[in-house]
Amino acid sequence: MANIWQVTYGWTGLVGMPGYTNLFYAAATGDGTEALAAVTKAKVLFDGLAAWVPSPCVMAPLTDVRLLDDATGDLIDIFTVTGVASSTAAATAEHAAASGACIDWLTTTVHGTRRLQGRTYAVPLSTLAYQNDGSIGTTPLLQIATAAEAMRTHAGPVFGVWGRPRKAKVGPPVVTARAGLWGPAVSSRVPDMAAQLRSRRD
Repeated sequence: MANIWQVTYGWTGLVGMPGYTNLFYAAATGDGTEALAAVTKAKVLFDGLAAWVPSPCVMAPLTDVRLLDDATGDLIDIFTVTGVASSTAAATAEHAAASGACIDWLTTTVHGTRRLQGRTYAVPLSTLAYQNDGSIGTTPLLQIATAAEAMRTHAGPVFGVWGRPRKAKVGPPVVTARAGLWGPAVSSRVPDMAAQLRSRRD
């Protein structure tokens, strides 16, 4: 069992929004100073994405930062964090509302029978981010990957992936209960392909 921070950034300003991105960080001290550090670390990612996200989208941290028990998902506390500026999109070209890139977060932590892996969607992206064949261009792909690693390795609470707890079900099929587990992200990757976002809460 460990305590973790849930940092949420909201996406606003475009059709189909608001949307939300959740990121999870290890909690050591579990206090307001650490909550602020987690939000500040998360901003590194959104600042790095901003050049390829269409204007007038704004990516802003929610002021409520949740402290959770990773095994049960229970809420332990909520800290109000202010003073972290929004990340403002800078791309001016057209875009498709549900198309963009995704970042895979890799761990060495086994949860159940599989290795934990997380995913963050950078959706939408401007048409400037794509090549003629529909794949993501070399420059935006590199910059998104750089932003992901810059956030992951930035000073502050350790970033990782949370495998949520699972309740038992009598079935069919029978599903056994499983405790949640958080694991640190050891690397990231950005596939060279357009990703489709089906839910604005991904």
